[in-house]
Amino acid sequence: MSAVLDKIAAAKLPESNSNHKPVNAKLDTLAMAVSAGDVKTLLMHGYGSNTYAHKTVKLANEALAALGSPHVVVAGQKMGKHAGLVDTPTVKPNPRKVVAATVKVAPVTSDEGSKDGDIKPGAGGATLIFKDGRWHRIEDTAMGGWLFDPADQGLSGAPTLTIPNDDGDLVICKMDEDYQVLQIADGIGDADYTDFTNIKGVVDHIAGMGIMLPEAAIKKLEPSYVAPPKSATSADMATVSHFTNTTPGHNKFWSVWVQGDKLITQYGKIGTQGAQSVKRFASAAAAENAKIKLINEKVAKGYVGKNLTATLKIPVAAGAQKVVGAQVKPAAPATPASSTPAVASQNDAMFQSASSPLAMDAWKKTGEQKGHNAGGTYVDESGQSWYCKFPAGGEKVARNELLATRLYALAGVATTSMRLVSQGGKIGVASKIVAGAKTDKGALLKGKADGLLSGFAVDAWLANWDTVGNNPAPGKGFDNIMIKADGSAVRIDAGGALLYGGAGGSKQTFGDKVIELKTMLDPHKNPNTAAVFGKMSPGDIAASVAKVAAIPDAAIVDFCQKFGPGSETERQMLAARLVARKADMLTHYPLAAKKPSVKVEKPKPDPTKLKVDAGQLPPLHDFMNWSGPGKPISDKPYVQENVKDETALKQCALQGNLIALKNYQFAQVDKLTGQPTGVMLPIEQHPSNHVKAYHSDLVAALTAIAFPPERPRHLVPKLVDGIVDLSKTFPSKGRGSTVANVAANERLAFWMLLGAVANVDDFRPPHTPLISSKAKQAAHAAYAKLGPTSLAKRFINRVQSSGSYNDYFRDGKVKDSQGTDQPAGTTIHKWINMSAAQVKALVATPEGTVFENAGSMCCSTSPTGTSGFGPHRMVIRYAPGAKGVDSFGSGAFGSEAEITTLPGARYMILSSKMVHCPVKGKQRLELEVLMLPPDPTYLASLNK
Repeated sequence: MSAVLDKIAAAKLPESNSNHKPVNAKLDTLAMAVSAGDVKTLLMHGYGSNTYAHKTVKLANEALAALGSPHVVVAGQKMGKHAGLVDTPTVKPNPRKVVAATVKVAPVTSDEGSKDGDIKPGAGGATLIFKDGRWHRIEDTAMGGWLFDPADQGLSGAPTLTIPNDDGDLVICKMDEDYQVLQIADGIGDADYTDFTNIKGVVDHIAGMGIMLPEAAIKKLEPSYVAPPKSATSADMATVSHFTNTTPGHNKFWSVWVQGDKLITQYGKIGTQGAQSVKRFASAAAAENAKIKLINEKVAKGYVGKNLTATLKIPVAAGAQKVVGAQVKPAAPATPASSTPAVASQNDAMFQSASSPLAMDAWKKTGEQKGHNAGGTYVDESGQSWYCKFPAGGEKVARNELLATRLYALAGVATTSMRLVSQGGKIGVASKIVAGAKTDKGALLKGKADGLLSGFAVDAWLANWDTVGNNPAPGKGFDNIMIKADGSAVRIDAGGALLYGGAGGSKQTFGDKVIELKTMLDPHKNPNTAAVFGKMSPGDIAASVAKVAAIPDAAIVDFCQKFGPGSETERQMLAARLVARKADMLTHYPLAAKKPSVKVEKPKPDPTKLKVDAGQLPPLHDFMNWSGPGKPISDKPYVQENVKDETALKQCALQGNLIALKNYQFAQVDKLTGQPTGVMLPIEQHPSNHVKAYHSDLVAALTAIAFPPERPRHLVPKLVDGIVDLSKTFPSKGRGSTVANVAANERLAFWMLLGAVANVDDFRPPHTPLISSKAKQAAHAAYAKLGPTSLAKRFINRVQSSGSYNDYFRDGKVKDSQGTDQPAGTTIHKWINMSAAQVKALVATPEGTVFENAGSMCCSTSPTGTSGFGPHRMVIRYAPGAKGVDSFGSGAFGSEAEITTLPGARYMILSSKMVHCPVKGKQRLELEVLMLPPDPTYLASLNK
């Protein structure tokens, strides 16, 4: 019995597992019953049907067998419903595994003298063999090794097919009209299962596992099964991307592929054939770009790729659409749909992975080749200029340069935004033209430009001998590092880095030792780089080496695999070499290695006794001069009351009691007469949105004082590849996280810091339109169709009726989430009150910083629609998959043209600067951000 108890103890989950409490409680009860020899309790229990329940069932059956009980329990058993608890014949334990519980119990058979290997004739001419305590039918070779049991007592008498595999037994069970595929592990392993509504879903699920399931075996379970006809031709192939969504409340699949200029999707419930959609685009490239956009949207919603981009044999011939796991057979084309606008398509394409070639056949050439490789300057559909080149060495050389450029960015060295492109079947690289940058040999030789000398060690690490530009021809050279308009240096050509030289030839001296730390400073070996970097002191070089030392080895390996040239093995070797080169640099400059700092927590002030200065609070709304001197916002009497209420709110805030401010009540007045009614109401019920917004701003200001932001922690910028990678790299802190409960150095104004992106230029939308009139009409129509209890209508009405509703989001008390996406680059605006300290902090915050807003934000489709809400402005650009609530669809507060962001939304700073405001007539903050797709984990938490 002790062996069973040991297994129960070993099966307990660690506290880090979110399921540890219910699972471990069940195991504790199981252990107590075993220790007491209490068979009745083991039978009385209810057992679920998930993975953990299967493990518990296994342990319970081992305990029952050890206690000498003839009974077994099964997954899905209801509490108190076991047949052994009433006067029924004793049920002998099944010698096979019990309902995916992976339990082998003592063999019992009516043929007491039989032993494994005995053979006898069976019914219907079948031959039986005695194995594992009972008789089995011997199937012919047409079964492919599958064992059929017409009444498997281990699965409640259901017919099953079983075959052993590396993980134990794979079992297909028919339950009434449905099917279940179970992977039953040997010992204490996961018992996974998948449900299907038809045999076809089962067949293709098994095929997707790489296991043969012969037609003869299938017909044992489903005699009416007819195998689909084999494809007549495989001349046309398609690359299918298959995704599933099994997050709480979902059990869906979605597949997508491109055939010529057609985009085909298949979607539906897992285990069903689903439905099909076919759209035709202006070109194959446009269809491919649309596919990338859809994939990004699905991933943002929680879909996970399976057999992603596996090349499958897909016949082009017309026929009924059939979805089978990851294999999709296309049907005849549907009515062609109109293609998306070229600019919108280009916007979406800019957010896809840089390592996925972007078709540039439609780009216009505006300039000629400048270097060794074929290419020139091109302008894409959005008007963005690129320098494109197609190395003679082909794709491997192009990927080599892309990797080098990405590693520069990873090290924090300014470089151009680069991606792979394709033209006429050739793969090359496109580098975004840096606006305002120019060649300046004099500035390079002076060595004063920011970022010039500090990037030297990265040049050496990557063996970029041509980093400065070594062309000896008259008037050439010193042209690979340019000087930007702000005087800083930017490296624009990494073609001579890593494995290949600038002309595309393989290097012979790129080894584990960084000889370039010397050769690039030697005027006899590399006169141009020596002229620029030769005057650096050992301390300067050590500081530069620190940029390389700060890169984690894991990041180097990841980037080489993601962007590097050659096979997987070749990319692994390249990563190992770069790690070795980093280590070699540290042997020469050991002080460059970063030492961990010790953090000292500071005591937090009492939120009821804060020291508040009037300068820390946002200014009052000037209701009496709203439209100019002497022109109030309204001539109604209540305007004077708004002035009084805001003044009283400010006085309350100056007293320094954050709790009292949150619970503030105002004296209600008659809106027409301005006379008091004698009723005190919570501030969130104030009739003026401006007063409510001011209260919310005061709460935020005192929160910043109560939980003072320290200098934001140093965020090591991460290089991300496309919007999907960006969204995954910086997950939400989760519902309930607020600026009040995160570390002081993880706060930025009203928001929570998540991290920083190194390659922010990759995510600047080239086209930034306002929301179209067509989208506005759709929003009004959608709102009109909403039922009175719909989540979207509830959200819109509550946000519009009370700015304090956001406080509930910040405190994790409200779960609303509903949103509509817009084309990438679509722009909305948010005017906001901020203290001088918050503005100063944001101006100093680097581009690429990612933060999260715990609540939602009331924004506008108009650049000036909410200018009365504060003196500073956020300009919010939609990324593909980003969502907002089209609150303006309600028709309320029409002048504000309101769009409300979702709670828990994440943003990346594109720019932050002070500008002159023609609306306000003074300097203000202009904060430009990219709104990311919702975090699917955060959204899932709202449904719990």
